[in-house]
Amino acid sequence: MDSVAASPYSRIVVSIITPVFNSEKFIGETIASVQAQSHRDWEMLVLIDQGSKDRTEAIVKEHQAQDPRIRLVHVPNGRSVVDARNHGFREARGRFIAFLDADDLWMPRKLEIQLQTMQAQKASLSCTAFRRISEDGQQIGRLIEVPVQISYEDLLIENRMACLTVIWDREILGEPQMRDEKHEDLALWLSALRPGRYAIGVNEDLGRYRIVGGSRSSSKLRAASWRWHVYREEGFGRIESSYYLSRYLISSLKKYARF
Repeated sequence: MDSVAASPYSRIVVSIITPVFNSEKFIGETIASVQAQSHRDWEMLVLIDQGSKDRTEAIVKEHQAQDPRIRLVHVPNGRSVVDARNHGFREARGRFIAFLDADDLWMPRKLEIQLQTMQAQKASLSCTAFRRISEDGQQIGRLIEVPVQISYEDLLIENRMACLTVIWDREILGEPQMRDEKHEDLALWLSALRPGRYAIGVNEDLGRYRIVGGSRSSSKLRAASWRWHVYREEGFGRIESSYYLSRYLISSLKKYARF
């Protein structure tokens, strides 16, 4: 019996949430990385709104015709990636929610290894190590590693949970719901990690984060302002928010020096 079949999680559906907007350049490769997974029991919800004007929808339909696990889902009145993801959560049928943007990739054993680790450690939230790639798919820099455990306090200082690597257990954590704000992924992880609860890090190279020019995360100044907003939304006053922002900025400088 192979390692996938041996896992109790191997027959539990993973719902993969993939918002798309004018994503024709990369979506086919992203879908292929999901189809290559050794864990086979998944559904991929490709979430599109009416604003997308290129061939994204046609490409997804071509894949859907060949693989019923791929579902093209139109987002009614969708205005943002948050709207798309929240609609996807409501449409999802799996116990586990995984996140994968339209230009990112997974390594073939990503789901298998991560689910097995979550099972072994009785974890409800997890992330993995990953590497960055350029727009044309060339590897950039080193492996971005993750710690064994990640707490609420850790996330306030540095978000070590890259969205493309996260798996969320709905049976334990309940339904995810993203707030309509920048750094919506960080805000969601924080909502799950109240005192006494940890996410686990699977420190294996299981994802590829594509650096695309003009992406929302490309400006470090904007990222700092979004961070400040998250702290305030979490209920911190100006002094506490300033403390965490200063620690975030120091951590960011060290991180990018390592890159």
